[in-house]
Amino acid sequence: MPDYKLISKSVRIPEDVVAFIETKEGETFSEKLLGIIKDYRQGDADRQRRLQEYDALLESKRKQLQDYSRTAQKAARVTQQLSAALRDYDTAPFTQP
Repeated sequence: MPDYKLISKSVRIPEDVVAFIETKEGETFSEKLLGIIKDYRQGDADRQRRLQEYDALLESKRKQLQDYSRTAQKAARVTQQLSAALRDYDTAPFTQP
């Protein structure tokens, strides 16, 4: 006997859905249907948990990409400064023949 209260409901279900339910584990139609619904509910919770994990991973990767972008911008500034310094050196009077 289940450890929860059962409520009797009458529903109209297409033949193909009934055939699907009948293929599931359980002794009675109700047990089979409840098993499907419990699996779905658990799957729903699992999907929600995975979405949260993916959101956290996405946020982590976004921050990592921002860090890489800042590093690349710093490297570009250093390269520009070095290039300008080399131009200044090349045009300085003491470097001319």
